[in-house]
Amino acid sequence: MDNIFEFSVTSNYLFRFFIIIAFLFLFFRIISYVLPLVFKNQRYYKLFKKYVHGIEIFVWIIFLSKAYYKLSISNQVFSIVSLIIIIILVLYFSWYALKDYVAGVIFKTCGNVYINDNVRIYKYTGKIVKFAYRTLSIETTKGEIVYIPYSKITSNSVVKMNLAEAIKSYSFKLKIKKTNSLVDTIENIKKSIINLPWSSVKKKPGVYPIEETNTNIIFDITVYAIEDDYFYNIENYIKEKFANIEE
Repeated sequence: MDNIFEFSVTSNYLFRFFIIIAFLFLFFRIISYVLPLVFKNQRYYKLFKKYVHGIEIFVWIIFLSKAYYKLSISNQVFSIVSLIIIIILVLYFSWYALKDYVAGVIFKTCGNVYINDNVRIYKYTGKIVKFAYRTLSIETTKGEIVYIPYSKITSNSVVKMNLAEAIKSYSFKLKIKKTNSLVDTIENIKKSIINLPWSSVKKKPGVYPIEETNTNIIFDITVYAIEDDYFYNIENYIKEKFANIEE
């Protein structure tokens, strides 16, 4: 009889326990929905919104602590099972919070990559700009900064790229009117390419005369960039700039 009564008390309390959980959850969700309607001033809205989450966490801690105490003293089995669950949850969330730090220590110790190295990790390619505590920061060829968690890096291969792999080449033909100084023309074309924001500063462009007539000269031009999309811009700019001396 005592065991049956104890189970009955626990069951009734469990029912009220879940009712209160549902009420608290809905209450704070409604507050979050009503906040923008009550606070027209954005400053006060942001301030209250900042603290309402802290209040919600505090209420949940107080409620769950009291509920756990009540349930644990009324049922010993529940007390043991819930303690095991709490320990498992604590270990899980501790590992979830610390795994990037641990993976970061391993990666920085054994990774053999350094600042300014060009790497390919997962689906990202770029230059390493920072080793943070939890993430590796790389700058992509589009100028974006990507923060990659170390735990994701350890589950993927890290490819350290050579400069030749990071820079792509493209060739096109340019026909212009012959001038008195071929050397000056070549230098002007090279200088124009190098000064473009799309051109690589690591490798100089190649400008080679391949065909010559009495009035015209055709150049084979090789340019270097880190993105294929840049080649279209470079070619168009050079052809437009030297169009005034084309035949």
